[in-house]
Amino acid sequence: MPRFLALAGTVILLASAADAQWLNYRTPGIPRTADGLPNLSAPAPRTADGRADLSGVWRGECAFMISQCWDDSLFFDLGKNVAPEDIQMTPWAAQVQRIREQRDHVDDPLGYCLPPGVPRVLFYRPFKIIQTPSVTAFLHEADIGPLYRQVMTDGRP
Repeated sequence: MPRFLALAGTVILLASAADAQWLNYRTPGIPRTADGLPNLSAPAPRTADGRADLSGVWRGECAFMISQCWDDSLFFDLGKNVAPEDIQMTPWAAQVQRIREQRDHVDDPLGYCLPPGVPRVLFYRPFKIIQTPSVTAFLHEADIGPLYRQVMTDGRP
């Protein structure tokens, strides 16, 4: 009897988790093409005051660690497509880079199970933006757990 109860409980939990994914739920307001796919050429949505509405789920350039994407990405080298003579680091920045390379990047926050920080957190997993007139919230799923960042947009200094 205990095995049956454990099996029944597992089936119920898995069924409810699968139902919660909303894979076939169409988000209202998204312009669609004739075949029902989102129309990526449609004009950007606007808020009531006419500003661009960033609300929704966004995916970074290399979501889900696609190796070729990482090789071609600007993630590890923002100056990848720029001539070396066009990039001039300040002496302070050059010193910081030298120290970090000498220390084998031990100061990386991920090495201490800390949040990856911006812009890294934007690159490797989908994230959600919730935009209101007074605040824009960024919701991230990270290896260390959920993270959020609030950007106040109500005019405060």
